[in-house]
Amino acid sequence: MPPSVAAASQRLSYRSSICRLLSNFRFLMIALAYAVPTGVIGGWSGVLDMVLTPANVSQVDAGWIGFWSIVGGCVFGVAMAR
Repeated sequence: MPPSVAAASQRLSYRSSICRLLSNFRFLMIALAYAVPTGVIGGWSGVLDMVLTPANVSQVDAGWIGFWSIVGGCVFGVAMAR
């Protein structure tokens, strides 16, 4: 006997599962809603040192600014989700 109902269900192949997922409009909207802000933040944090160099901010200080902005974003995200 299978341990659960889900374990007893028939599974799709890996390829057909990916195709079904990529043709699901709701999944694509959720992926887009996650990808756009993550891409913007990732792009800016990757060049933060170069952006702050003309303002005479050291590489170490730019690293700490990036660190605290990520921590602040996590805390703010959890607070808003609550």
